[in-house]
Amino acid sequence: MITYEKCPCCDQNDITVILKTSFFKTNILQCNNCFFKFNDLSDKPKNFISDFYKQSYWDGSLRKQNWIRQLGRKILSKCRARSHYLYLPKNIVSVLEIGAGLGISTNYFSKHDLIITVVEPDKSNVSKIKSKNKSVNTISNIFDDVDIEETFDLVYASHVFEHVVDINHFLNKVKSNTKNNGFIFLEVPNCTTLELTKRSCMEPHLSYFTRKSLELLVEKLDLKIISLDAYCFDLPKKLFPDSVKLFFSYAMKHEIFNKCEDDKYEDSLGLVFRIILKT
Repeated sequence: MITYEKCPCCDQNDITVILKTSFFKTNILQCNNCFFKFNDLSDKPKNFISDFYKQSYWDGSLRKQNWIRQLGRKILSKCRARSHYLYLPKNIVSVLEIGAGLGISTNYFSKHDLIITVVEPDKSNVSKIKSKNKSVNTISNIFDDVDIEETFDLVYASHVFEHVVDINHFLNKVKSNTKNNGFIFLEVPNCTTLELTKRSCMEPHLSYFTRKSLELLVEKLDLKIISLDAYCFDLPKKLFPDSVKLFFSYAMKHEIFNKCEDDKYEDSLGLVFRIILKT
């Protein structure tokens, strides 16, 4: 398994343990320069993470959630897909989607005449995507384990980057599948504060990003930042705790993910970072 003697974002070697618990029962390490945080996987087998996502991730937790949580997850995913589509650059035709999950973003994007190739490790999810979108090209595997010769206008990875073992290798591979002057979209949890990190590390995440760590990483890999924004989950308080039905109805009709403007919010109030890169 990969181990880090220096920070994978800024290449500094001032690294300390900040947490001794996580989903994978590992220590969480922090770079004291850019405050990037990551799991210590030094004692894990080589294929530990890839095997987890191919075999355990969906069957072990997500499919066992009760129907209300599963419905809520789908509704929020639909809202996120709509919000992402509005955030993306225009004049995009071909898309490589990494980690498509249930294919909710895939479904939304395909309705807007985008030509989509999907890489998804869970075979059951791939079957569902293929049944709903005959025109979508699907690849059932971990992105790191496939060789795709084609390049795309956009490579899209929503809540995938935080699950990656080697972020430099992954982003370089993504770059190689992006056309010249093409775009890369990433959304990751915001882990600016310790409290945000504590919440994120109890999910099967491996990397915990700050704005500074993202900026230094993409600069090192010679990618241009088009936008990098913190987004919060914003719903009228009057919806709670009145009605689950009212919440779902509102969410499907309104934008519920809002950018944390500099004059209104700090990064620490945003739940996620959205970043668009240009090759």
